[in-house]
Amino acid sequence: MNYYKLLILFLIIYFLTILQTSFFVHFGFSGILPNITIVLAILWNIFERDKKIFSSGLFISAFAGFFLDIYSEGYLGVYTILLTASSVIIKKIVRKYVRIPFTEKS
Repeated sequence: MNYYKLLILFLIIYFLTILQTSFFVHFGFSGILPNITIVLAILWNIFERDKKIFSSGLFISAFAGFFLDIYSEGYLGVYTILLTASSVIIKKIVRKYVRIPFTEKS
């Protein structure tokens, strides 16, 4: 696992969370606003080439959940647990049932 890649993704997730909680809140329609941090974490886990459960997708989900927990009004740890659990479930489903041709190493 490349630590520079994780550091850059850590900063991107932090930046997206700050944008989402401070700037994009004003552009919601009828109180509905897509959560771009959760969307990034889920898409990263689906399209990651590494099919191991303990890969960078798990760390990205944990970082995203942690940042969402810090800036949310609810209980601390809810987003972290939900995103980490969804990462593990997505990895298991993708590893067992899904074969995406462009993610296979050639």
